[in-house]
Amino acid sequence: MGRDLGGKVGAILDGGATDWGLESTIVDCTEAEGPDTVTVLRPGAVTAEMLGEIIGQVKAAASPDAAGREKGLKRAPMAPGMKYTHYAPKAPLTLATDEERLLTELRRREATGERVGLLLFEEDLPAFAGVYKRALGRRENLREIAAGLYYNLRAFDQLPVDSLLCPIVPDEGLGAAIMNRLRKAAGGRII
Repeated sequence: MGRDLGGKVGAILDGGATDWGLESTIVDCTEAEGPDTVTVLRPGAVTAEMLGEIIGQVKAAASPDAAGREKGLKRAPMAPGMKYTHYAPKAPLTLATDEERLLTELRRREATGERVGLLLFEEDLPAFAGVYKRALGRRENLREIAAGLYYNLRAFDQLPVDSLLCPIVPDEGLGAAIMNRLRKAAGGRII
C-alpha cells in the first residue's frame, strides 16, 4: 500500500488483513427509479443479491463513462475504483475465459521468450511447472480469493515477469466483486 501512495502521506496505520479483501460496496440511491431501486456502482462484500433481498430491485452500473465514450466525451468516475484500470500490477494482466485459452496463450507467449506469471486456482498450480505462479485460492472459495486478490496481484511486482495471465471466476455474488477488480486490473484485456 505504501508504494501506491508515493510518499504523499507521512504515516500509514496498518490494521492488518481485511475480512473480505473487497469490503466496499458502493451504491447510488440518487438516480433510483423508485424507492425500491438502487444501482451498484462498485460491487463488494455486500453483494447485489444481498441488497436485493432487503431493498428490492438492484441494477448494475454501466462502466464509469460508457455513454460518454460512445459520444466522444470523457466523464469522471462516480465512485472510487471505477476507473478503467485500478490497482493494476506493473506487468500487463490478461484474463482468460477458460483453461484452454489460458494454456494456449501461455504457450504462445513463452514461445516468444516472454516471462509469464500465472495467477491460478490453487488446485491448478501443480499442472504448471517452471513458471512464476501464485494461488488465487480454491476455485469454490470466493471469499478466500477476494481476501488475497490484491496481495497476489501485487506480489508479481517483485518478480521478473513481462505479463500475467489469470482465469476468470463466476461473475455472480462475491464473484462479481472479484471480476470487477480483475477487469480493472487487466484494463479490459480478456481472451
